[in-house]
Amino acid sequence: NYTYKDFNQFAICRQSSHPGGGVMLLFSPVFKVIQVIIPTKPPSSCDVLATVDTTDGHCWVVVYRPPNCSTDDTASLLTSLESLLSAYRHVTILGDLNMPSFCWQLDDCRPKGTNERNLLLLCESWGLKQLINHPTREANILDIILTTCPERFSNISTEPPLLASDHCTVLASYTHVSHDSHPTEGAVKCFSKANYAAIAQHLAMCQWNIIFSGCQSVNDYWTTLRTILHELIDQFVPTTIKRTPRRKQS
Repeated sequence: NYTYKDFNQFAICRQSSHPGGGVMLLFSPVFKVIQVIIPTKPPSSCDVLATVDTTDGHCWVVVYRPPNCSTDDTASLLTSLESLLSAYRHVTILGDLNMPSFCWQLDDCRPKGTNERNLLLLCESWGLKQLINHPTREANILDIILTTCPERFSNISTEPPLLASDHCTVLASYTHVSHDSHPTEGAVKCFSKANYAAIAQHLAMCQWNIIFSGCQSVNDYWTTLRTILHELIDQFVPTTIKRTPRRKQS
């Protein structure tokens, strides 16, 4: 057990049968943070810790997914993360997902398996952006800063590993925002006012045998379907103005 007296510390030990390890979050006293219950419990093979900064409502999550995690447990992990995304307005997920084959250039992403497709769907559904774009272990990007508010982060860099770690150290600057800041405005999609009847009618009228006729792989089918869904979202989901606090301090 480690204790850092100048920080607020939150940690859980690894839940699986493998000894050692776990996840930890350390916060400066500037952050008024409490640990929160995850609405949908994650699988025992993965470690997930969730906290909320009560000064700005930002949910900070740290996660570890082992390399041998099953497809079912990976799906459960993503469902657990989605329960936090649906509960909190601003969410940042840190940690190690151990998905070396996943392409983090989401616009060009062609998932190779079920785990990768489910992760891509989660990122696209909730507007998550990966801020780490350089390898963190050998040639792979295993570590994540997945966030719904990338505008609050800057100066992201990867540095040499600390001590005996085999992962690079990731550094980033974060701009803290409090509730009493003056609000600014931004355009976002308002899914609660979407015309789902029109979307369903359009999908029912699609001639799928023709649309998918040029597809040869699962990835081709997924990319074609995703394009259609994005077009329907643009057409039938209205845009609204979302008020967010201005930056107050770094």
